[in-house]
Amino acid sequence: MTVKADYDDALSFDGNGLAPVALDGRWGFINAWGDLVIPAEFDEVWNFNDNGLAKIKLNGQYGFINLRGELAIPARFYEASDFAANGLAAVMVEKGVKGGAWDERDAKWGYIDSQGKMVIKGKYISATGFGDDGLAVVCFWGPWDEDYRYINSQGKLFYIN
Repeated sequence: MTVKADYDDALSFDGNGLAPVALDGRWGFINAWGDLVIPAEFDEVWNFNDNGLAKIKLNGQYGFINLRGELAIPARFYEASDFAANGLAAVMVEKGVKGGAWDERDAKWGYIDSQGKMVIKGKYISATGFGDDGLAVVCFWGPWDEDYRYINSQGKLFYIN
């Protein structure tokens, strides 16, 4: 498929028939005919997930929009993963800052569902999205150093061998 060259940049079409495009430094989405169907008003965008939500960055923070371009989950997170097959996304709810400088050891990551509800409390210093095996890797401060574990979608921790 060929799209009109009216855009500064474009990514691939997703399963919903939309593709991210950049216009004057902002991102939005076009349909298969090249029509801008979600206005280019975001800092960054990612393709839509199977749940009909796309991760966006707006004013330096991350959230999710629906297929109509409406903020389904407001841009209130410092970082975010895409939604996994289990319906959860990792989000940084607190940025680690010490003495005015970024310090990842004080960051707080947790997991939200597709409604934006925090289902696994933001208490980890780092977290990955969930894999096909239903597990994610989280990190927190152990007795002596960083401690990495697997976590399932109910928040249960498992040791990493």
